[in-house]
Formats: sequence, structure tokens, C-alpha cells
Amino acid sequence: SAHARATMSMLPPGVRPPGLMKDAPGARTPPARKPVDPSLGIAMLVAFVGLGALFAQLTSHDTMVAFFETHTMPTRETTHHKVFDHAKGRERPMYKPPTRFMFLGWVILHAVAGLGGYLSWLKHGLQRPAGRHAVISHAASVATHAAWVHALFAQGALGLSVWLGRVSTLALLAAVLANGRARFESGAMHVPLAFATRELLQFATNVAAANR
Repeated sequence: SAHARATMSMLPPGVRPPGLMKDAPGARTPPARKPVDPSLGIAMLVAFVGLGALFAQLTSHDTMVAFFETHTMPTRETTHHKVFDHAKGRERPMYKPPTRFMFLGWVILHAVAGLGGYLSWLKHGLQRPAGRHAVISHAASVATHAAWVHALFAQGALGLSVWLGRVSTLALLAAVLANGRARFESGAMHVPLAFATRELLQFATNVAAANR
């Protein structure tokens, strides 16, 4: 019949195949999420992004600069030592104090990660496991980051900061995976901070070795 040729179905017109209907008995459908109240959405946006930026500034830029004045920095040979004889043996510090722009970039990376956590919450809320895991892992990474940076630059606990850096890095990787499962772009927004964290962990490890 014309109906069979048009729909590739042997069933009579108006009869749907069983098991393909969303409202079929036993169908597994995720619970419908209620629309987010605009005022709550704005409050959560401010909380995620603002708290991320705030926690990144718990250790001030001046504290970070003072750390470089009170601790020995590891050194390396200058880039000219292979070309010029008079440059052989010259060394320079491997790290320089962070500039204001670098500190601002550090804050922005945390704000972007906070926006990623907000997007995960916006899509899943806290009712669904994906949303809960994303928000919890994001909060854990922010908290461990703040504790790590404070221990390193404010307290000068170099040995402790290396271990805290490893824990914080693992927490951030967990946040990348959890947010990526909840919403791809949310996980991607945590990746730049992950690269910065890797560099900071290498810095903490090298400085701890130079100040033994």
C-alpha cells in the first residue's frame, strides 16, 4: 500500500510500533527538571563565578611577591652559554615574581572554571547524579586550590605544599572529568586551570628542592 511504501511499516495507518513511544509502559525517561527561577539562576551564577575568583585572591599578589624575596629560587644557565664563552657559568633564577597581569590571569582562570561549574548545575541541578558530582568536584577543587596556594606562598610550608599540590591537581582532574560528563563545555572550562596548576606544582617542587 501507499502507507507501507511511505513509512516502511507493515502496520495499519495510525498504529505506532510498540516500544518506540516515549510514554510506553516501562520506558526509562529522566525526570523532567523544573525551569530555573531567574533570580536563583543569577544568584548561583554570582556564587560560582564570584567564589571562584574570590578564593583565587585569598592569597594576595603582594604575598606571592614577598615569597620570592624570602626564599631561594632554583637557577639555570643563561640561554647564551652555548654560544658565547663569556656567558658560560652564568646563571639566572628559574622563576620571577608574578606580575599583576599574571595574578589577574590566575583569578580569571578560576572564574572561568566557576562558570563551567555553573553550566553543569544549570543543566542538571543537584537532583541528578551528574549535576551533584560536577558541583561537588568543582567545589572540592576550588577549596584545595585555595589551601594549597596559601600553604605555599603565605605559610612557606614547602614540603606540605608539594603534597597539597598533588592532591589539588587530582581534585582538579576529577572536576574536569565530572564536569565533562555533565556538560562537555563545563569540563573544557576547567582545562586551562589544569595546565596552570601543573605549572604551579612544578614550581612548588623545584622551589622546595632548592630550599632544603
